[in-house]
Amino acid sequence: MVEQNPEAVTAVAAAISDEQVNKVVGAVNDALSHRSSWESKCETWYKKRYGIRNKKEFPWPGSSNINLPLTDKVIRHQKPVFVNAVFGMNPVVSIEPLGDADPERANRVEAFYDWLLRYRMGRSREAQIHNIDCFLTYGMSFMKCIWEHHTERSTRVLDISALDGQISKVAREEVTDEELVQFAAQLGIVGNGPEDAAAFKSMAQQFRAGKAKLEVSVQATKYNAPRWVFVDPRDIVVPWDSLDDIDELPWIAHRMFLKPETILERGVGGVYDRAVSEQVASEARSRGRIKDSSRINSIKESREGMYQTADNSSFIEVHEIYFHHDINGDGIAEKCVMTISPQSREVLRLIEYPYEHGMWPFTRFVHEMNEPRWYSPRGIPEMLNDIQTEINAQHNAKLDRMTIQNSLTFLVREGSIRNPANLKFRPGSYIPVRRMDDVKPLTMQALDYSFDNEERTLKAYAEEYVGITDFGLSNVNQRVERRTATEVSEISRVSDMVANLDLQVFQESMRRLHRQTIFLWAQYGDMSVMINVGGQPDPLVFDRFDLYKDFDLVPTGNMNNISSRSRVDKAYADMQVASNPVFSQYINHYEVLRDYFENSDFRSARRMLRGPGLFEEDAAQRQVSEIQLMQTMKMVAPVDQANPHQLHIPVLQQAIEANADDPELTLLLMGHMALHMAAMGDPSILQQLQQQGAEVKTEGSRTYMMMPEQGQEQGEAVEPAGNIVA
Repeated sequence: MVEQNPEAVTAVAAAISDEQVNKVVGAVNDALSHRSSWESKCETWYKKRYGIRNKKEFPWPGSSNINLPLTDKVIRHQKPVFVNAVFGMNPVVSIEPLGDADPERANRVEAFYDWLLRYRMGRSREAQIHNIDCFLTYGMSFMKCIWEHHTERSTRVLDISALDGQISKVAREEVTDEELVQFAAQLGIVGNGPEDAAAFKSMAQQFRAGKAKLEVSVQATKYNAPRWVFVDPRDIVVPWDSLDDIDELPWIAHRMFLKPETILERGVGGVYDRAVSEQVASEARSRGRIKDSSRINSIKESREGMYQTADNSSFIEVHEIYFHHDINGDGIAEKCVMTISPQSREVLRLIEYPYEHGMWPFTRFVHEMNEPRWYSPRGIPEMLNDIQTEINAQHNAKLDRMTIQNSLTFLVREGSIRNPANLKFRPGSYIPVRRMDDVKPLTMQALDYSFDNEERTLKAYAEEYVGITDFGLSNVNQRVERRTATEVSEISRVSDMVANLDLQVFQESMRRLHRQTIFLWAQYGDMSVMINVGGQPDPLVFDRFDLYKDFDLVPTGNMNNISSRSRVDKAYADMQVASNPVFSQYINHYEVLRDYFENSDFRSARRMLRGPGLFEEDAAQRQVSEIQLMQTMKMVAPVDQANPHQLHIPVLQQAIEANADDPELTLLLMGHMALHMAAMGDPSILQQLQQQGAEVKTEGSRTYMMMPEQGQEQGEAVEPAGNIVA
């Protein structure tokens, strides 16, 4: 396990000229200027998503200006599909070994990666949900996969006052360092680094000085594992004319906004140069860019009810640039990472790229694949822009028409009413007129259903366009004939084809992210990990060497299994096939049953299911308990039809051989085994015992036997207690 941040600046000496720095920073600034229109479009799509609209003055001030949340609805419907494709699956990925097949190794890697993603990696689910929401909104988003090593200092105290009466101060001075290791372990001093060595030395001095309490300050590891970090697409900068292959980019920059405290902390921890980090942390806050890209940040804050200015911003902008540079002077450009302040152009760090998998640490997620260009993918708001605009216009026009219909307008003969401006319509009031036709209401044609039909048509087209269920299938108000089962099936099939392609594009990006994650563990993780797997009697031991062999990694989520209901239905169908005697001999029945229960309720399955080894052990133990009871009570224990007879008989045979010198117990054991064999279809021994006078009776699912000796002594069969039933 790595004991320091692999991206620490001490990994390699920084060597880059000011001219090279200016060239790289200039390329980043040039790319930013070329994509200014794209950032403005992101602002437009954000407004479309959340229905943020300008004030409306036509046809009159205060007229209807609402937004029907079609775009947001579609995004909310699609988001769970992608989330379940990752975190709703068990296992998350399928490991397929290449070369010599080793299924056991594949199972170990699958179980380990599930444990790593669900339990060891912090906030991976949250980061992925933000990522999915972002590419559905803007068309693309990014996940950054890094190895994060984070420590925090804490003071620990160990009370050893109980030793005062057992060891003198003179004896304490003679205690060796090896004997103090037990105290060091209790205080959390387990490493060999300089921090742990200093803490151990302080502890030893306090112990030999006769202190009743040992107090040390240790640098404890808080997080040491791969980390998924969601990155907004506006904070990823690439050459403006780039294609969509991320690993072929000449450089890629990540704009980060860090608190001054974070920059100082990274300087102290060795991630950044300490002197430069102190200088950058004192820089004036970035103006024009507070914490987000362009003007969209102010729109977000307005929607959230917040207000922030550059003067009260607590973030400083830094650029983390991944590029090729001859860092060691050998004439060959290596992959490097440079963190720099864009204001002062001070280099916080410059190191050779530390990750052995060779891929840039970013994974690009896109909502669609249309052209091999970086900014080509469209999100839901852009795809539905025209339809959303038209639906809003139709709906607001309908509401305005209803307002006109409900607000009476009068035709007044000129000069017939004094002060006509004071004419008000109130229930129960009167209007003084000279002639009955001086005042007449302006009548308008009743509102028809054309608005509703147009809205319905647009909604159905929009949802069919993006690949979700046709709106018309569930709309009970639609004035058309009901669809036939064939029509419903065909619409669902076409919709699933569109959604399936979108999910395949997503899972291809997830495959890259999974590979980066698992390769980081192969480089920096623990050599071995012990994992408890539900339904298995023994914990699974995963060895890091399992990752050093060739294997293919395939995400398991697809349109056929992301729904828990469809997985349960499929598992139930598998159970029915497995119950067929023709196929039964080729089926692992425990795995079929476990698949059904885990898809039905994963947590309940761990309580209800017992692994094959546990089942045999339990059955054998119950039979041993019955043998002990028969030996004590001098009677044949009953047999239940549901007992696993084939597991009880071998235990009884061993007991008969072991107690051959006890005829009475042997006869009882033979009677009990005869009941088991009769339940399995072999009544031969039972018939012999009946010819010798044994009586057999069945009550419910239990079968009882009374030997002749028992009948002479007791006169009748004694029904044993229920707790001896196997």
